[in-house]
Amino acid sequence: MTEQWGKLAISVAGALVIAAPAFAQQDNLDISAELMASAVAANGKAADGDEDSDRTGGVAGGSLGFNYDKDADHLNLDLSSTYFEYVDEARIDRWSNDISGTYGRDFTSDLRLSGIASYTSQSLLLESASANQSQLRARLAYSPGPHRIRATGGWRWRDYRDLADGEGEGPTITVDYRYRLGGGRYVSVSARYEEIDSNIDRADHRRDTFTAEYGHRFGQNTDAVFALQWRDWTYPYRTVRGAPREDWRIAPSFFITHDFGDGWTGEFEGLAIYRDSNSAGREQTITRVTLTMRKRFDL
Repeated sequence: MTEQWGKLAISVAGALVIAAPAFAQQDNLDISAELMASAVAANGKAADGDEDSDRTGGVAGGSLGFNYDKDADHLNLDLSSTYFEYVDEARIDRWSNDISGTYGRDFTSDLRLSGIASYTSQSLLLESASANQSQLRARLAYSPGPHRIRATGGWRWRDYRDLADGEGEGPTITVDYRYRLGGGRYVSVSARYEEIDSNIDRADHRRDTFTAEYGHRFGQNTDAVFALQWRDWTYPYRTVRGAPREDWRIAPSFFITHDFGDGWTGEFEGLAIYRDSNSAGREQTITRVTLTMRKRFDL
């Protein structure tokens, strides 16, 4: 199923890129493009479920976004292509492409229901170093005053490129709350549950993630986010002394964004991951810093 979705997504993406100049003439439609490049320095040894969270290397990519807003209807389509190059020669460089679309409908000024569909090729996942993923989700957002509450649920399908004839699927559910403090400041908390069942037992897993954030604006052009995340995941078919293997981690981080003007944005991220497991020898501490530059073009 994922492969068929991928072919359809690529066809749609190609047609939209060709038609972009014509679409740009339409009212209520904004089209933008972005180029980005990142340098990553990290000291980890094993993937732990974040995109390349513990790998040193470089990242380069580009994206194209279509945003249509008319009255209570909102349509967004994003296309992106990203290349990951690793310093570690044991890791194979990746070229990942993504297409995602969102349709949202406002029922009141505070309440919006959205449907989200996406396809990503060559993703780095918890159970696979290269997989194609299709995803369908629904999101309900309620935003009265300074509050924002969102509930998102959906289903994911995965084809593993590095596990022979491997496929997996399962639900994902997220609930998050954000409160605007004023003056460019906010606090937020979120909880997410994920589950994958596969035709390869060792790929099956259950994962919980809890995140707390504080955002602060410094002046007109600089924003910072300080976060703390707890994550634990269980492999039902990998056992340790007769019990399922369970890994967990806690990760404090900070993220700074600066707007240089004329579409240029700089980002700096610092992250530490303290990881442990009920399986001996898997504990480790990972540090990572990332420097990113972005250039946005309004078409």
